[in-house]
Amino acid sequence: KYQDGFDYGDAKEMYSAYAKELYRFDQLYRLFCEHADACKAWNVLKVLREQIEAIYTNWYITNLGLTWGKFLEGGLLDAWSVSGIPNQYSFYTNTVKSRLGESDNRRVFVIISDAFRYEAAVELMGELNGKYRITADLTSQLGVLPSYTALGMASLLPHKTLTYDPKGSVLVDDKPSSSLEQRNAILRDIEGIALKADDFLSLKKEEGRDAVAGKKVVYIYHDAIDSIGDK
Repeated sequence: KYQDGFDYGDAKEMYSAYAKELYRFDQLYRLFCEHADACKAWNVLKVLREQIEAIYTNWYITNLGLTWGKFLEGGLLDAWSVSGIPNQYSFYTNTVKSRLGESDNRRVFVIISDAFRYEAAVELMGELNGKYRITADLTSQLGVLPSYTALGMASLLPHKTLTYDPKGSVLVDDKPSSSLEQRNAILRDIEGIALKADDFLSLKKEEGRDAVAGKKVVYIYHDAIDSIGDK
């Protein structure tokens, strides 16, 4: 089906195609690597792994990038939006604030897992819906440009403006936003708090309840995946 690459009429069509099926390339590649790493009979998979790596890196990633590049050159970069897809910088207003408005006693927990890919989120949703007494839904949003951690993290916080200081640090409504303490200061204005996932998980049940007592919004930052990638 895709042997000649990817061909879509516009960015929205390709965006939707990734959410529906193209993500499977990334998902299956990850699962193959995971199981190949655990395989003790390495020589059995050596040739196959070289072929998988070549297809994923030289064919899939390359063709995906070329197709997106065509849309960027066609004007997408000038007006960074895709019809019907929310932008990342509207996350707080669209997702968090709208939930808080449903009732006076509503509380929202936001777990931000740096470098957690869409294809992994699809898998997680399936596990949550299959094992636990909850209902998980999956939606997506158009990320920020340039796409890097400091700006992406800042765009998820409540804000009216995102700017830079002379040193290039991202400011949220003219406030610094890079450290956990600085994000706490921003969230404090909306009865919120920022926590590191490891610190929160290390608390006992009562300690955890006390940590978020009286808070309407709790942002939990999880960087295990990004940290592994860095190292």
